Amino acid sequence: MLKLKRVDIQGFKSFYDRTEMRFHGSGIAAVVGPNGCGKSNLSDAISWVLGEQSAKSLRGTRMEDVIFAGTRDKKPLGMAQVTLTMFDPDVSRQEHNGNGHHKTVEDIVITRRLYRSGESEYLIGGRAARLRDIQDLFSGTGLGPESYAIIEQGRIGQILSNKPTDRRAVIEEAAGIGKYKTRKRLAEAKLESAKQNLSRVFDILEEVGRQVNSLKRQASKAKRYEELRTDMVTQLRQAVSGRFRMLEREAAKLALDLNQAQASFQGFATQVQEKEREHTATQEACYATEKELTEARGKVAELNLESERTRGRLELQAKQIGSIGERLAAGEAETQELEARHERELAELEIHAKAVAGIEQEGLALQDMMRAKTSERDAVQTDLRQREKGLETARQQVLRLLGEASNLRNQLAQIDEYLAAVERDRARATKEEDGATGDLARLEEVKAELSTKLSAQQLELESLADKRRRVDEEIKERRTRTTEMRQKLDQMRGMLSKQKARRDSLEEILSHRAYTTDSVKRLFTQVERGQVGDFKPSGVLADFVEVADAAWEKACEAFLHEELEYVVVGGWTEAERGVELMRAESDGRATFLVHPEKSAASPHAPDLSSDPGIVGRLRDTLRLTNGFAQAPQGLLPRLARCFLVTDRGSAQRLATSNPDCYFLLQDGVSYHGHAVSGGRKTGGGPLALKRELRDLIGQVESREREQESLTSELEELERGTAQMTEDLEQLRHILQTREKDALALGHEQRKLAEEYARAGSRLSVARLE
Repeated sequence: MLKLKRVDIQGFKSFYDRTEMRFHGSGIAAVVGPNGCGKSNLSDAISWVLGEQSAKSLRGTRMEDVIFAGTRDKKPLGMAQVTLTMFDPDVSRQEHNGNGHHKTVEDIVITRRLYRSGESEYLIGGRAARLRDIQDLFSGTGLGPESYAIIEQGRIGQILSNKPTDRRAVIEEAAGIGKYKTRKRLAEAKLESAKQNLSRVFDILEEVGRQVNSLKRQASKAKRYEELRTDMVTQLRQAVSGRFRMLEREAAKLALDLNQAQASFQGFATQVQEKEREHTATQEACYATEKELTEARGKVAELNLESERTRGRLELQAKQIGSIGERLAAGEAETQELEARHERELAELEIHAKAVAGIEQEGLALQDMMRAKTSERDAVQTDLRQREKGLETARQQVLRLLGEASNLRNQLAQIDEYLAAVERDRARATKEEDGATGDLARLEEVKAELSTKLSAQQLELESLADKRRRVDEEIKERRTRTTEMRQKLDQMRGMLSKQKARRDSLEEILSHRAYTTDSVKRLFTQVERGQVGDFKPSGVLADFVEVADAAWEKACEAFLHEELEYVVVGGWTEAERGVELMRAESDGRATFLVHPEKSAASPHAPDLSSDPGIVGRLRDTLRLTNGFAQAPQGLLPRLARCFLVTDRGSAQRLATSNPDCYFLLQDGVSYHGHAVSGGRKTGGGPLALKRELRDLIGQVESREREQESLTSELEELERGTAQMTEDLEQLRHILQTREKDALALGHEQRKLAEEYARAGSRLSVARLE
């Protein structure tokens, strides 16, 4: 048996610094400390290093939670490590190695580390190991996260309440059989894996066998391909060598032809160069001829330009002469002569222009003639300018006299117009004065009317604003009430939902009789599924019993807890049938209660009502329903002979004097002869569940009515709020309309004031004029 020697903890839960705990291996070691000091962390560390994989068993949500998370003064750590050192006191501390030497037996050192990154490692004796190695090491020793060596709070009760198979696993582990079963299971798993591998090998062999023939055919084809390829390469080499020799001969022949062609090409190149030299000389001659032609064309263009200029000057002179002829009647003869000369000059100019293209000397002669004509024209123009000066002087005198006369006529007309305008202005001023006076009177009336309308509009606006404010406040109040009612309705719905859920749960419990034993529940389950043929029990006795006084409810349940689970049947035949079913198809026992007849006899019960300690009979406190109301009092002997007492002294006294009767206290303790029964039941019984169900049904109905009332009130409040919202929108629309009308009236009043000011200004101007 292994014993604990030392535990080293660092970074595990509340252990920040490295902590070493030594144990002597004998006696009992206790860890004492206040709540929250980390006592349980020591047992968690031992479970963890032994291979615990469930974070929930270590009181965490993730495995990372076992690493020190830090405090106000200390930083979190990145690793948790626990080292466990154990030894076996039954084994000698030294062993003979067969050579006459002794070696010391080392302690068993197990280490587990967990990093915050999620990596973990196990070590045995400082060497890396697997979790399976640690489990194999402690297999059969009782150590492990789920073994009996670590008994935590509630573990004993859990073991006792476990199924027989679970308890058997714990007993086998304690007896050392568990490791052999584990080895057997692993060996069977390995055998099964080996069988599967063998079957796979056989399948592979079969598949390979099917592929061998195909591979042989492929190999023969590949061999044939290699032979054919060798023949093909040999033939190809011969063909390529023959082709090479033929191409070599053709290349030599082509080389000779190429040399001949090069010689011919050189001859042709020489001829081409000679032709190019001749072409260059001819081209240069053409360029020279073209240059001379260009110069001749330039001279002709210059002559044409000069001719055009001469023609333009002549046309200008003709125009000037025409204008002079119009102004001067006296020089008409000279003008006709000049026109004749001009016509002659034009004829000569045309003749000279035609001759200019061929002979340059004729052009020079024409220029001389043109210069002569120009001198003559200049003389004529000088004479004309002198005459024009005389005519201009006379014209200026005439114009001056005409201007003076026109000025006089204009002055007279202006005087007449001024007088007419003054008369018109007087009449207009009189008219404007009358109109301005009438406008002022009219504007005064309109101003008074607008002031009245504006005052009424302001009053109406104030009234509408006050009404709107009241409606807003009422809407806010209604909305607040609506919100409160909605919250109240939501709370009521939540409570109603919880009560309905509790009611449904109670109905489910009562309908499936979950408060009964497993054998009774299985029997009714089979009846519901139709697995028991025509066997139809009426229910259990609890379905027919109600407590009139709620104060004695728990006491009745505690006293009649077995009778309340009696299965009620219609007759003795069905009772026998039920017993057979319990024997054949179910595991357990059940009591069947035959529905009594009205004429059935009742056993005699003593009358103890005169005793001062007696409160009453239990039979009178209970109310039997559904056909049991007329049942005889002796239907249940314990019920018929049970009396309700006030205190324990009276119960003891009466039980001693009446050993055949039962005496029940309000806390559920019952006395019978020299025996007393009592205790505390954690859950409610069927009578309490039925009473709670009745209360819940009444509460649910009451809350549903209240919910309907609240819902209708809320709907009415929401309709009223919606109606008031519509009224508020109408008020806003009316208020906006009135405000627009008030703005329009104000604008009209300002326009009226401006018009009144303009009318007053017109009246003042008219009076001044």
